[in-house]
Amino acid sequence: MVPRPLVFPADHGAHPAFRTEWWYLTAWMGDRSDQGSGSGPNAFGLQITFFRRRTGIGETNPSRFAPRQLLLAHAAVSLPSKGLHRHDERAGRAGVAGVRFSEATTDLSLNGWTFRRLDSGRYLAELTLGAQTRLRLSLDPTQAPTLRGTNGFSQKGPSDDFASFYYSHTHMQVQLEAESQGQGLGLPKVSKGLGWFDHEWSSSILPPGAVGWDWIGIHLLDGGSLMAFQLRSQKAEAVWTEFDERDRRGRRVALAPGAAVRWEAVGQWRSPNSLAVYPRAWILHAAGRRLEIRPLMPNQEFDGRSSTGIVYWEGAVELYDASRLIGRGYLEMTGYAQAMQL
Repeated sequence: MVPRPLVFPADHGAHPAFRTEWWYLTAWMGDRSDQGSGSGPNAFGLQITFFRRRTGIGETNPSRFAPRQLLLAHAAVSLPSKGLHRHDERAGRAGVAGVRFSEATTDLSLNGWTFRRLDSGRYLAELTLGAQTRLRLSLDPTQAPTLRGTNGFSQKGPSDDFASFYYSHTHMQVQLEAESQGQGLGLPKVSKGLGWFDHEWSSSILPPGAVGWDWIGIHLLDGGSLMAFQLRSQKAEAVWTEFDERDRRGRRVALAPGAAVRWEAVGQWRSPNSLAVYPRAWILHAAGRRLEIRPLMPNQEFDGRSSTGIVYWEGAVELYDASRLIGRGYLEMTGYAQAMQL
């Protein structure tokens, strides 16, 4: 890949020349306590991801029905107070009715699910979760986009051959309206929360030897943010890592020169669905700090075999420094059920 500056608003749109792209939202919703440990009794987690995939099939076929581009989408809600994790998914071929994306801005439509950016900078999303729950979201960024890596070019290895273009909106004010038929999930009709949005695209994101990754996006209670990931080998060894902490103004908090970052898995949890074995928690060692990543509940696995073909763990977590709660966000673990193929 060739590095280049990101240009907005154009780079909010799709990049169909690249193999893989995603627009990814997670949010902590409802009541939560910012003091002490634990979450409020009404807190719940929310994930929405739209994927675009260039298939390499029918590239010279002029028909708009040729399967050159696919759109896929995942949505999930985690309710730790009830021990429930519910998810849904969609898949479709771009060009047919109800399946489209825009190269001018974020504007995605997939079989009744939509995710779009307005000229004002606000995002709107609408989708269903199962047959009984409809979700409508309004998302307002409170900061300029955070550019990952070097000005938005995020390396995934020692050379530019494996990299992505990647930016985030780390603090989004989220309002969610939920309509349920029957029992549904018991979500409140209206709730507010804090969201994290990523947009990333690449044709070569996994270097040789990498089978998956572990990633966190954390809202720090002091108003800052923390994004970190490791690309992981079959032997659970780090192939590449990145650690990006920002203060409340979005400025990068520099690590000490030569400081090492290491992910340490803690315990195991075996999925009753896929039988994949995931770490139960993590300790992130960074520049002399020992940060604990604690999931709110073990079972937050997403079985996407009916759409992307991927099974992965995606769930709400809290971040501790010693025994002190310092942040909340989401953890993603891939490559445990099967090696990632992007």
